[in-house]
Formats: sequence, C-alpha cells, structure tokens
Amino acid sequence: MTVKKIIKIKANICNQELSRLHIGRDNIDTVLSNIVRSEIAPAFIVVDLFCGAGGTTTGFEMSNGVAKVIACVNHDPIAIISHWRNHPHVLHFEEDIRTLDLYCLQRITEHYRNLYPNAKLILWASLECTNCSKAKGGQPRDADSRTLANYLHRYVSSLG
Repeated sequence: MTVKKIIKIKANICNQELSRLHIGRDNIDTVLSNIVRSEIAPAFIVVDLFCGAGGTTTGFEMSNGVAKVIACVNHDPIAIISHWRNHPHVLHFEEDIRTLDLYCLQRITEHYRNLYPNAKLILWASLECTNCSKAKGGQPRDADSRTLANYLHRYVSSLG
C-alpha cells in the first residue's frame, strides 16, 4: 500500500482529528483563546521541530510539569497524525520547516510566554539521524536533508 493510500485511509477514519491539525492566521485567535494557564507553571516551554511520533515530547512530559511542549512541527502527515494521537493537547503543524509561515508559531509562543512569564523557551530540533550520521547503513545520504539545520536560525530569531 502506498503512503498516499495510507494517508487517504487515515484521513477517512479521522477527518475530525485532521481538521484540528490546521492552524492558520484565520483561526489562531480562537485557538489561543482556549489555552489557559495551568496550576503548575512550567520552568520550560518547548517547541519540538522534527517531532516524529513524539518520543521527545514524551520525554519532556515525563518531567512532571517542569517542561511543557506547546507546539510541534513535522512535514510527514503520518508522523503528525501519530504525534497528535500520542499528544492531542499539543498544537501541530504539518509543514516543512523551510516553508512554515512562522506567524502562528510566534503567536503561540507569545501566548505561552504571557501565561508563564518566568518559563524559558526551548526550541528542540531533533534532526534526522539517517542523513546526518552513519545510521543509514552505508547507503547514500540526502545532502538536502543535511541542510535542514541551516534553517533553524529563522526559528531562533523569530521565537527567541
């Protein structure tokens, strides 16, 4: 079964879930109005880039409130669906980090900084190991994928 067929099947099964994935300029105010301060103020708020299925987010959540993941970005629709199912309380962006409109992500981080003014912002970027190490088993590496780290300055300067 091809990836497109899998995505289409998953989309049919969880249309309601997929509709929650698209945050844009037209609905960001509504989304943010539903996010309120929790009783436990985190020391860190986290944006998880290249979030995959959510292992890093799970790790942060195991900190018992010390860190709170607020948004995740990944270009792969299956990874985002998996992450959303594992972490439905986190805002998701199914985008390539090279083309993501940072407006909504900036608004989200500003909102959380207002809720938790003492929290430090962590921009977590777990670059794929298969093209940045020997993890690909000697197969050719994708040079374009290895350049993804070059785009992180956009996030640091925009969210910092």
